[in-house]
Amino acid sequence: MKYANIFPVSHEATFSQRLKALMEDTGIKNNTELSKEIFNKLEKHKKTGDYDVDKATMESIRKKIVSHTSTKRPSVPSAESVKDYCDFFHCDPSFLLGYIDFPTREAQNVYEMTGLSGKAISALQAFSQDSKNENGLFQAQYATSIEAIDFVLSYCYDARNHSNYARGLDIFHFIWSYLNADNVEMNTPERYRCGFSDINDGDKIVKKSGKEITIGKDGKLTVLKSDNTEFDESKITFHEKSNSKNCYNVEFAGLYKKHALGEIEKSLDKMKETLEKEGTDKK
Repeated sequence: MKYANIFPVSHEATFSQRLKALMEDTGIKNNTELSKEIFNKLEKHKKTGDYDVDKATMESIRKKIVSHTSTKRPSVPSAESVKDYCDFFHCDPSFLLGYIDFPTREAQNVYEMTGLSGKAISALQAFSQDSKNENGLFQAQYATSIEAIDFVLSYCYDARNHSNYARGLDIFHFIWSYLNADNVEMNTPERYRCGFSDINDGDKIVKKSGKEITIGKDGKLTVLKSDNTEFDESKITFHEKSNSKNCYNVEFAGLYKKHALGEIEKSLDKMKETLEKEGTDKK
């Protein structure tokens, strides 16, 4: 089961909506297709080989499914029908009956503990399965995705106990910052936290007249606080020390991306040092 963005379903979802979610998740397009799949895959339905008899059995199954997926007046499914759906979709009856919002209790528990989406849970399950595949593409000496995820999360957990750790500013924070840089609205705390050391010689900035200039090596440009000039929320404003009338703007999104990438690189370097140290300690 893929557990895509369909799950978790709304806790108020009806039996009909939950059954349709299972169909969508497994790629079953309609009731007729589901009736054929149930007939062919569940051993309880005997295959006689007689076309008319087997077709009649599938039609009987289809009518039940129609009654269970009706949006107007869905019928109450029998215990036998619930068991058939659970056997076919490999789901927990608690899902169909509305007690949990993922098809299995395992996925529900992971969601409640972590808040991860259905698609993320599926990815972790797939990575875990890949790590157990001895005939996989990579040889044993190469780390699998699940091992990499385990190491990064373990590192982040250990870092939380460090005296200099800033809660929430781990590698995942900066990855998300980079991905959302174009959508971030600049505010005063962000302006000063971002770190102007990330602006280097050769970076391009735009003069208020629209002319593009390059930051020089002599450090003539400094931050001009927003209360000293009209401030553009999408840009950071600079001025020359010797002449405050010469004001310049740099796009905030570009600076924010650069800052996030720098922090990601720093985090990876620290993780690499930790990994190398662990390897040395084991020798």
